[in-house]
Amino acid sequence: MFGVTTAARHQEVALARVMAGQVGTQVHEVWKIWRYDDVLRDFHFAARLSVDAEGKRWLHGVTQDITEGSSAIADPLTFADSLMEAEMASQAGAHAALVDLRTLTAIRWLSAPMPSVQCEMTGHPERDPAIHPEDVATAKALAEAVRTAPVEGHIRVRSNDGGWIRINIVASLVILDETVTPTAALVKVRADSS
Repeated sequence: MFGVTTAARHQEVALARVMAGQVGTQVHEVWKIWRYDDVLRDFHFAARLSVDAEGKRWLHGVTQDITEGSSAIADPLTFADSLMEAEMASQAGAHAALVDLRTLTAIRWLSAPMPSVQCEMTGHPERDPAIHPEDVATAKALAEAVRTAPVEGHIRVRSNDGGWIRINIVASLVILDETVTPTAALVKVRADSS
């Protein structure tokens, strides 16, 4: 749903539940979603958090279209959403994602994904998103350090051609749920020009 929900606060609720909620935590929300045919609709989303045998966390549930009329009315951007859009527009070449500090994976791109980086799973280990084995320790150190202060660094990640590309990282901690230990960071990446 993150690719189609329109309000950051809806995504925040879902991310907080998936990343920090207890198994069985429930979500009951009405979300504005762009349907497959590009029509904005109001959907009731009811789900419960579960964990599969591999330890992956999932919100499983049901959606129901509750739109009155032919399409929903878009909510205005919040002040925070407007600031984020303005900041991203002013940073040429930068791409932003929320990154899970436990798994070191992007869980939600806040901008367009970085075009030269392999972001989608393909099922082929030599093509799937990955951090270069020699840079995993650096990535883990940055993930630990960002819990106390913003960080900057460089790592290599999988490129679209199956090779490796060096990227610059600037990261800040994100609080998704104030009752639990933070598990995400806002990470801005750009190709390393050195």
